Amino acid sequence: MSRQPTNGDQTYHDEATIERLLHAIGPRKKLPEDTQRKWENAFQQELSQTIRKRRIRRATAYAALCASALLLMIYTPFQQPDSNSENPLASVITISGNVDFSLNQISQPLLPDDVIQSGSRIETGLDSQLGLQLSGLDLRVNQQTVLQLFHGQILLQKGQIYISTNKAATHEDSIKVVTPLAEIQHVGTQYQVNMGSDGVATLVREGAIRIKFDTDEINAIAEEHFARKVTISNDLQLNEQRINKSGSEWNWILQSAPTFNIEGRSAFDFLQWASRETGLKLIFDNSQTQTHAKLSHLSGDISMLNPDQAIEPVLATTRLVADRSIAGELTISMTGN
Repeated sequence: MSRQPTNGDQTYHDEATIERLLHAIGPRKKLPEDTQRKWENAFQQELSQTIRKRRIRRATAYAALCASALLLMIYTPFQQPDSNSENPLASVITISGNVDFSLNQISQPLLPDDVIQSGSRIETGLDSQLGLQLSGLDLRVNQQTVLQLFHGQILLQKGQIYISTNKAATHEDSIKVVTPLAEIQHVGTQYQVNMGSDGVATLVREGAIRIKFDTDEINAIAEEHFARKVTISNDLQLNEQRINKSGSEWNWILQSAPTFNIEGRSAFDFLQWASRETGLKLIFDNSQTQTHAKLSHLSGDISMLNPDQAIEPVLATTRLVADRSIAGELTISMTGN
């Protein structure tokens, strides 16, 4: 069986051929002395030029390497947290309008069934809103907001976000919101962060948050009947004030609230959810009304209604009636037989 020649065989054959030719030609005649000297001078000049070119190339490469290292040193302190594209970080709960989603410099429209990974950048357009489930938290994003999500951290460039959870944060699930002016540490349980052109504002409706800015650190704690608003201007001036737990500053979060499935649930469960979403204090006029709410089971679909809009239509299917005449309160009574 014949064997195909390899590169090694060809090299050996070429070298043998060259050796036979050199033997046939015989020893090379010595060049005249002046010709030899001219040839050596020309060779030396060419060699010197080649060496200089190589030195220039090496120096240029070394300078480029040093510049790259310097750039790395300059930008390292401002690098974003490590992203882990292997593990899902958040899932879409509600979405309306146009929302752009990008990861690893690849941008595309965000879809309702998309899973968001660490390092993802999100930008909501005009009249667009987004609701996410993020590491056990309810994260809502208002229109014209730009942010980037990482494990344990949200980088908010501009716009408004709202975070809600049913429990106080532990070390394991604590999350930090980073803005150009301040860092907001999640303690629990309901708050907004608004990054605007004139500064950053945080609004705490339930629980508390920890705010770090410049060299200062403060705790913003919600009261029983009032939320706490802390504003930091671009020149780092601090302002604190009481605000209502419901109303115009909170209305936008209702549009991206997760849907409450009322099928088979009690009116009491629904009212607890609706009052928490709207910031209204839930009050039953007596214990009999509260018991009736717990025993009244609901049926239907309220997915087209936000939490505030759903209260009266849902209660219309029961004997319960809502009264909103007192600001900040949702009083429930029961009609007669």
